Amino acid sequence: LVKHAAPIGDQDLGRAAMTAVERGLADAVIVSGPMTGEPTSPGDVAAAKEMVPDVPVLVGSGVTEDNVEELMRVADGAIVGTSLKLDGVVTNQVDQERVARMARLLR
Repeated sequence: LVKHAAPIGDQDLGRAAMTAVERGLADAVIVSGPMTGEPTSPGDVAAAKEMVPDVPVLVGSGVTEDNVEELMRVADGAIVGTSLKLDGVVTNQVDQERVARMARLLR
């Protein structure tokens, strides 16, 4: 269940998280949106966390000032990139004002 790919048949995200931890010996699980910079579903994060409550579950894409509080209610952390760039464009330079606003929200 990785972005930029589609599984064959029905897949259960929670069970995939559990398999990554139990069989793959993952130290953490990253739940991402469908593409770089696109929002991660809080429901997907919660499904993973429910199956691996003792393992850090991180949000891997789409964290913005608008959704960070909601996502951090269910996640243990996040990887933030695109929303911290000038105009929210992944190839632009980091926007220090966006970084400062995000840091205030995460405190």
